[in-house]
Amino acid sequence: MANDKDFKVKNGLTTGGNVKVPNGEAFMSENVAGSDRSLISLGIDNILRIKGNDSEGSNSVISMIAGGHVGIGTTAPGTTNLVVSDGGSTAAQADTVLLVRDSTAGSSTGQVEIQGGATGFSKLFFSDTAAYNSGGIAYDHTNDAMTFSTSGTTRMTLRNGNVGIGTTNPTYKLHVGGSGSSYLPGGIQLNSTDKITFGNPNQFITAVNNTSLTLATAGSASLTVLDNGDVGIGITLATADLHLNADATTTNAFQIEADTVTTGNVIDVANADALTTGGIADFVSNSADTGTRSLVKIHNDNAAAVNATALEIVQDSTGNALDVTGDTFVDGLLSINNAGLGAQSLNVFDSGVSGELAAFQHNNAAAGDRILAVRLGTVVAGAVDVLTVSGATSSGYLGSVVQQNGNGDAIGLHRVLGTGDAYSRYEINGGQAWAVGIDNSDSDSFKISGSSALGTNDYLIIDTSGNVQANSFEASNGYTVAGLPAGTVGQIARITDGDAALAHGATAVNSGAGATPYLVWYNGTNWTILGT
Repeated sequence: MANDKDFKVKNGLTTGGNVKVPNGEAFMSENVAGSDRSLISLGIDNILRIKGNDSEGSNSVISMIAGGHVGIGTTAPGTTNLVVSDGGSTAAQADTVLLVRDSTAGSSTGQVEIQGGATGFSKLFFSDTAAYNSGGIAYDHTNDAMTFSTSGTTRMTLRNGNVGIGTTNPTYKLHVGGSGSSYLPGGIQLNSTDKITFGNPNQFITAVNNTSLTLATAGSASLTVLDNGDVGIGITLATADLHLNADATTTNAFQIEADTVTTGNVIDVANADALTTGGIADFVSNSADTGTRSLVKIHNDNAAAVNATALEIVQDSTGNALDVTGDTFVDGLLSINNAGLGAQSLNVFDSGVSGELAAFQHNNAAAGDRILAVRLGTVVAGAVDVLTVSGATSSGYLGSVVQQNGNGDAIGLHRVLGTGDAYSRYEINGGQAWAVGIDNSDSDSFKISGSSALGTNDYLIIDTSGNVQANSFEASNGYTVAGLPAGTVGQIARITDGDAALAHGATAVNSGAGATPYLVWYNGTNWTILGT
């Protein structure tokens, strides 16, 4: 024995009662060499200690204090049920059951490690007295994934650097999945003032007071969706289903390009719900710009698309297919510009319904107004057919009609502001052409010409004094008048019977009858009576 107070058992001890060790003494177990001893002792501080070697410090123990609190590496677990520490303070939050602490100064680490098999799991569960698996964290060693669960169901998974909510195999940095009838299944809900940013804090998506959703660039709203479904681009308070507001730097307020579309419509605006008021599309420019910008521009750049329609408006019910209104237009309400000569800038056709194809109505017309004006914007060298009406009828006629429904006149007007002629032309395909009108180059004489223009084959000429000149006439009675002075070829004159000159041969015409006028024509040789 080490001293007279030691009691040493070599081959075992059997007793029928308790073995009592005085306070401050210990049970010891030594190795074969008798140098290292494990100790179990109850100190005078009423702390039960288990030490691996009596040479170890007081902290290198498993200790238990009153109340069942156990410390590993510390003799002061406090009120925590189990404390694992290398010494120092063991203060913890109230109701703490397990505390792991590294008291090393600086960047010390308190660490708990749970090891599982290479193809198994390492798990940590959170339970209560009513449910053994209320929550849990598990590591799947096979799939290299960390999962978080509640009520026994996996809710979130971290795998391959991706986060999955509602899916165990996320394929994006944040992959949200879900199904069922729960609130916002598979969705993300933020507070009304929160934002989703994209690298740059000035680029974000946010909800404003639960009334709109805003996509912002450069720190300000670029696109806003109101709670009534209206969408605003460049404006936060949209007043239409789609409201575009272009700033001063925008070239095109609205532009759609389709380079490969061969069938269908690039843009299709339909009134499926029978809208009774307002417009399906409303384009408004509040800019004071006086330039040549277009509010709406439809441009077909594909030269191969011979039969492509730049703008098609289909009206399946009563009303106006295209209604253009305004009160401050300078050059016209509707402008159609075609840079390619010979192409159809405006093509209006109807293949199945009878009636008016195009109707122009002015409800506030004043004197001098034009209902329809067709203009050439540039000077053209050569002939231009400004308005052509063509078609085929099996009977009847094809023509243009000016109908006066009041007491005024119905006229057709040809006005020349330059040096050209004002006339109408009549042609038969492969036959005679006739021109009727005013010859500007011949002192504004009115002419009927047997050609496609005035001044050639003029058969009838009436000058501004009322003189009439005809190229040839067929006499109504064949009488030749003698005794009149020679005239100019084609000249027509009026004479009175009873004149000695009115004779054919030696007989006077209606001699003695008085003053019956006769119309005579000079053919270059004789005067011939045309009639009375």
